[in-house]
Amino acid sequence: MADHIITPKQTRLEKIKTEVKGFSPQVKQAIIMASITVVIALITSIGGCISVYSEISRLKAKVHDLELEVLPFRNLAVQQFNKADAESLKKLAESMTTLHHDYSNQLETINDLRSQIEQLRKASEETDRNLFSKAKYEKISSANTNSFFKRHTAEGAWRVIVKLQAAPIPGSFRGTIAGQYAIDDRTLPPNAIRKNLFIQTFWGAWFDFPPDMPFNIEYVADSTETNLVKRVEFVSDNIVLLDGNPLTFK
Repeated sequence: MADHIITPKQTRLEKIKTEVKGFSPQVKQAIIMASITVVIALITSIGGCISVYSEISRLKAKVHDLELEVLPFRNLAVQQFNKADAESLKKLAESMTTLHHDYSNQLETINDLRSQIEQLRKASEETDRNLFSKAKYEKISSANTNSFFKRHTAEGAWRVIVKLQAAPIPGSFRGTIAGQYAIDDRTLPPNAIRKNLFIQTFWGAWFDFPPDMPFNIEYVADSTETNLVKRVEFVSDNIVLLDGNPLTFK
């Protein structure tokens, strides 16, 4: 029976060493050169990585330094902005409050004025109703020489005076001429009503007065005025005597 020799199992590194020992000197030299080249390449690559990493670190540090330099100014700007914004909002709120207060006051004033106007309108209507409930009515013809006085001037105007039975209360005189032309002492010239006289100058289309042109007049008599004009006499185009007292037309 033959003896068996037990050979220990070699590790991978020992196998590589055994195989390398069997290489020729030329192969060994080539392997060494290739290994050296790989090592140099690895060192160069590692050096480049280290250089890039160092540059990145340097840039990061620089950015951080710049951020630290800018930070105080940024904080100051933010504080100023927040401060200005808060003040603006406060002023805006105050302005809105003031405007709202002014608007409310003006609206209240307008409502008060409207109420006063409405009260005055109603009072005026009531006054008119009460006033004209006691109105006198007179129909005076242009042919009535005792109550109607006229003079045709050289300038082509007609001076007309109508004598009434009583003196009208101011604001109560109104009527029509020939049923067409309205007259109202609120729209007449000053002094158109003097005591119990209606005094007016007519121009334009009033070339002549028909003998029976009616003056329909409505007014409220002023019972306190007792000194009435009784006599009217024209002495010229611009002067008329009222109970002997001259009145000049202007």
